[in-house]
Amino acid sequence: MRVTQHVDGTTHRRRHMDRQQILDLYVWAYGVCFRHPVKGVVPTVLVGVVHPRANGERQVRACDDCVIALEDIKREQAARDGGTYQPGSLGEHADQPNQGR
Repeated sequence: MRVTQHVDGTTHRRRHMDRQQILDLYVWAYGVCFRHPVKGVVPTVLVGVVHPRANGERQVRACDDCVIALEDIKREQAARDGGTYQPGSLGEHADQPNQGR
């Protein structure tokens, strides 16, 4: 949360984090974004893992623009559902196999 101090000395808490604050919640590594492969190798976040039958395991990685877009989707969904938006959890369980499948 960003706290803004007004000229009169009062403070105001913004409801939403800014872009850089959200990006700073993640661990970044070089990789290829699943939505923007044309960018080549760029800083990315692990957002998922897929297991193709013939090729073992493949990481699904997202660039900064995609991380923000995915976070926006989460925030909008939380608002529709009346839930609380908690940024920073994309790919949280990406390295764990699905249970019960």
